[in-house]
Amino acid sequence: MRTNSADVCLVQETLICDILSFRALSARWPGPSYWSLAFGRQGGILILISELFDGKVVSWNKDTGGRVVNLVLDLENTRLNLIFMHLRI
Repeated sequence: MRTNSADVCLVQETLICDILSFRALSARWPGPSYWSLAFGRQGGILILISELFDGKVVSWNKDTGGRVVNLVLDLENTRLNLIFMHLRI
């Protein structure tokens, strides 16, 4: 993915379950990244933010099962609550 084609990219089913693999992947992305590691052989989600994103990440939270990441963003005098959930029905 080109870094200038999107401000935010949501990735599900990363299957990354260890922090070292995640750090290696994050090092290849020029902007910040927010994640919840996979639990075993399923799940894992990742939010990639462009380094050119004009907003500010105020806070972030994640679950322990690799299914939910929550970002609070400030963008042009507006506070946004971005919740990325990867759920199986």
